[in-house]
Amino acid sequence: MAILKRLKGTLAKGSSLPPKENVASVAKRIALPPKFAPDSFTVLDRPSPCMVCGLNTVRFKSDYPSNVKPFSEQEVLYCTNCGSGQVPGSAQLLQGYYEQDYASSNRKDREIEPEVYFSEDYRNKSRALKRYFGRASRQLSVLRKYGSPVTRMLDFGSGPGYGLFLSGAKEKFAFEPDEKSIKYLDHIKAKRFSAIGELRPASFDAIIASHAIEHLVPEALIATLAILINSLTRDGVMLIEVPQGGHSYLHLNARQDPHTLFFTPQGLSLAVELAGGEIMLQRTYGKQSVPLRKNPIYAPPDHPFFKEDRGGLTVVCRRRRN
Repeated sequence: MAILKRLKGTLAKGSSLPPKENVASVAKRIALPPKFAPDSFTVLDRPSPCMVCGLNTVRFKSDYPSNVKPFSEQEVLYCTNCGSGQVPGSAQLLQGYYEQDYASSNRKDREIEPEVYFSEDYRNKSRALKRYFGRASRQLSVLRKYGSPVTRMLDFGSGPGYGLFLSGAKEKFAFEPDEKSIKYLDHIKAKRFSAIGELRPASFDAIIASHAIEHLVPEALIATLAILINSLTRDGVMLIEVPQGGHSYLHLNARQDPHTLFFTPQGLSLAVELAGGEIMLQRTYGKQSVPLRKNPIYAPPDHPFFKEDRGGLTVVCRRRRN
C-alpha cells in the first residue's frame, strides 16, 4: 500500500511511465524505507510468561520492527520485568531459513573460495570482514583475560568461523546451520555439530556465541543456554554478545530481522543466570548511544549495565559453582 501511494504521488506530479512499464512493474522497483523500531505498543488482555526471565510479566505487544517479509508480518511481545522482546512460535517462521536463505539475504559473501576469504589481503580490502575479524579478536582476548586457555573451543553460530580461525585452538568445533558456511569450516578443520543435543557436558574450555542467541526460537532459549553452559569445563568460560534489543525503552536504529529475541542488558543477564551461569563480566562495546523513549513500557533497574543505551551487549560467564 505504501509503495502504491508513493507511485501515485509521483504520477500526480506529472511524470509518466516509460514504455513497457506499468504500475505493478514500477512498484517492484520501489523499496520500502528501512524500519528499525516498532510503530506502537498495545497492552495485552492478560499477562503471559516471559521466555527470557521466566516471570509472568509479558504485558505488551508491537508490530515487528522491519519491512522485510516474513518478519514484518509477525508480532513482538514484551516483558515489563526485564524489558526484552520475543517472537513466540517462531520455529515455523525460521524453518529452513538459516540453512538456505540467511547467507544469501544477509551476508552475500559465501561464493568466495576459503583460501581467499581467510587471506589477510582480502580481509584488509573488505570493511565487513575487517569488522567481523576485529570483533572475534576482541572476544578471544576477553576469554583469555577471564582464564580460558582457548584450546578446545566451540563457536556457537560460527558463520564461516572468524573466531575459530583466529583462536589458534588445538581443537575447533562449530555449530552453524548455514550450509554455505560449511566449506569455510571444513577449510579450518572445525568439527561441526548439527544439533544442540550433540554437545556433551564439560567438553569445552572456551565458547563464543557472538550475535547468535538472538536468532533462537524463544521457547528454546533457556534450554539452549543451559546446554552450552553445562558443556563448559570447570574452568571454562563462555562469551555471549548480542545486539541491543531494548525497544521497550530505546529508539533503536539498526536492522532487526531476522531476530526472534530482543534482549535488554537485564534480560540477557537474567537468562544466563536462569540457565545456570555465573556472570563474570557485563559490558557493552558499542560506541554510539541511542535515544531514550519518551513513554517507555519498561524502566531498567538502577544498575550500570542494565541502563546501557548502546549496542554490543556482552556477558562472560562460567558454570555456577556450588
